[in-house]
Amino acid sequence: MEELNLEESKLKKSLLVIIAVVAVIAATYLADRATRQSRKGVLSVSAGSSAANPRPEARPEITLRDLDGKDLSLAQYKGKVVLVNFWATWCEPCQVEIPWLIEMQQKYAAKGFTVLGIAMDEEAQRL
Repeated sequence: MEELNLEESKLKKSLLVIIAVVAVIAATYLADRATRQSRKGVLSVSAGSSAANPRPEARPEITLRDLDGKDLSLAQYKGKVVLVNFWATWCEPCQVEIPWLIEMQQKYAAKGFTVLGIAMDEEAQRL
């Protein structure tokens, strides 16, 4: 009799474990499904434009002053890929990324890529 109760007890425990595992899997699936973002309305970027998907105007019209005090407009770079980088001498991550940006500029300049660095230091505001 005790052997039967022991076996029954093990069977009940196994059944509870199986039910718990199934419940966790179901809860995970439902939580994932509930929090997954819809793909509708996601902006897709393509290399070319078409009548069905006209290319939006992504370039804001801004004018900056270069180191020589001359005005520099983004319109001068029309048709090129321009990476605008805001940096400062006190910014450690900026100091790390500047050599990478210089390398990218040199590597891809012939393909129409340019990097515009905008210094955010207080000294730069006096230019």
